[in-house]
Amino acid sequence: MSSAVRWEGKLSTSFAELQGVRQGSVWSPSVYKLFVNPLIKKLESESLGFKIGNVFVGTPMCADDLLLISSKPDELQTMISYTSHFAETEEYNIKTLETVENYKHIGIDRDSREVEATRTIIGNRLKTARQTSYALMGSGLHGLNGLNPEVSCKLWSTYVVPRLLFGLEIVNLSAKDISRLDIFCNNFLKQIQNLPARASNAGAYLLLGQLPIIALLHKKILITFGTIARSDSVENDLAKRQLSTKGKNSKSWFIRADKILKQYNLPCASEVLLKPETKYKWKMKVKKCIDNFWSEKLFTEAKSKPSLRYLNIKNCKIGVVNSIWKSAGSEQMCIRKACYKIKMLLDTYILQYHRSKFSNGQKTSICPLCEEGTEHLEHFLVVCSALTSIRDIFISKLYTVVVPKIGTVAWTDICVSNSKMIQLILDCSRFEWYHVLEKNDINLVESITRSLCYSLHEKRSVLLETTLQWEVNKTSEIIFGETDIELICSGTPCCTGTTRQWTGGPTSIILMTNGVPSDLAKYEETRETNSFSLILKPLEITDVNAKYQCALDFDSSPLTLLLPSADVFRYVPDSNSEIEITKNFTGSTIYLTANLTRVFPTPECAATYEVY
Repeated sequence: MSSAVRWEGKLSTSFAELQGVRQGSVWSPSVYKLFVNPLIKKLESESLGFKIGNVFVGTPMCADDLLLISSKPDELQTMISYTSHFAETEEYNIKTLETVENYKHIGIDRDSREVEATRTIIGNRLKTARQTSYALMGSGLHGLNGLNPEVSCKLWSTYVVPRLLFGLEIVNLSAKDISRLDIFCNNFLKQIQNLPARASNAGAYLLLGQLPIIALLHKKILITFGTIARSDSVENDLAKRQLSTKGKNSKSWFIRADKILKQYNLPCASEVLLKPETKYKWKMKVKKCIDNFWSEKLFTEAKSKPSLRYLNIKNCKIGVVNSIWKSAGSEQMCIRKACYKIKMLLDTYILQYHRSKFSNGQKTSICPLCEEGTEHLEHFLVVCSALTSIRDIFISKLYTVVVPKIGTVAWTDICVSNSKMIQLILDCSRFEWYHVLEKNDINLVESITRSLCYSLHEKRSVLLETTLQWEVNKTSEIIFGETDIELICSGTPCCTGTTRQWTGGPTSIILMTNGVPSDLAKYEETRETNSFSLILKPLEITDVNAKYQCALDFDSSPLTLLLPSADVFRYVPDSNSEIEITKNFTGSTIYLTANLTRVFPTPECAATYEVY
């Protein structure tokens, strides 16, 4: 055996290595096993070390670590003496270690003082997983303001899960241990989707296409068992011995593996040992069976949850992220909007109905915006009159996208049913016509509906935050330049000493302060017990489509004065304005064309022809 030094791309003259290999060399563990193998054979031939039945397991090795196991103190001392003599003969230096109560072997902590041996192991695994997730927070692995949950889930699967489950496939965990792992994973997957802890576990998993942690642990156990079945090793001999001698209630790892195989309708452990499959085939079979089993279990749980009634379970697959997250992309605002849509889909968005339910009826369930009924999800999304202006904008956008694909009949069927309209907004994949939509159409529908959900949330928050709100006093007819318009600000009682103010208009100035107008001819104030008004004298075309804000001390309500509906307003030209008239003669017919600069609606004109 020889070595050479590489320097600046060139190799030195090789030189012979008379003993040992470089520290950290790739084949260092293998060479070490060649050197130490005589010691292992001697201990086994002397029957020194622990045996399970007739299978010798007294000297397990991992890389260059040798573990001496014995149930008898004097026997263990003899094994240590043999090892010391062997090291002196081969001129190895062994560092003397003190007797310890706990020790880390192949990454797993063992503690002899604990009755529950797995408590420390699970605690350390959870600690490592948390540290890993905290380290990834800088890259955006967190909730509302972080990465898209689709990306966060990939980071979770790539970095956190392997460290969480490291070595646990060979440890017999109790139900309490598995529960601790499950709680950690449930909370994490909800946090990256900005969902509260009370959200359905099944919903959180199905939206991300993830398996519960117990399913991932079972995969690792069965893949490890497949590796043992294919190898000609002590573990294989031990598996055959344990499966043939131990009962169903045994705590043997191989009995546990056999139970897991039966749980997923896979061949029993003995059959796998007799006819082991190739690594790839076995992994694919295990993955398919476990995915199918947990898919059905999650579907069954989701169907039993009333909060998931609008989630199309049939469209959820293990390994596939829901289209709500997929279509959100990486833009921060789109992710934020999708978070609110997901909350509504899982019925975790807090409305007045929930506040009443959580307070055992001490709080009212009546909608605080319109006061026209119970504020539940249906009322909020499709009924509340206070949100109609926001809702109509996005419904009209949906109409332009969906109707060309599904037809007016299907659209009418959706519009006449509140439940179908909610289904369209939250998860349109349940409709039979969903397959007709192309990928771009689906992304566009998702974009419109998540914007609708967020805009409704935003409008609701604005209306609830302020105690003031102004509206136009409705009149039967508005004639620009002739009719006065009254803007009524209500919600907070007016009292002596408060500051009342109107601002805005076409030039964004202070219009009125405590009854004193900026223009006496244009503005006037009236007061009632719980309201004060601004009168525009008269309404001009420049007054509309401008923002007006009423304020009372520190409360304010800014809104835009929109153009009245076509059946209400009129615009009559000034009587002194000139009308341009052109005449055309065709035979005995005279054609007159009158051009008016601005008029609404189109007037009916009459002409008188006088012959002199």
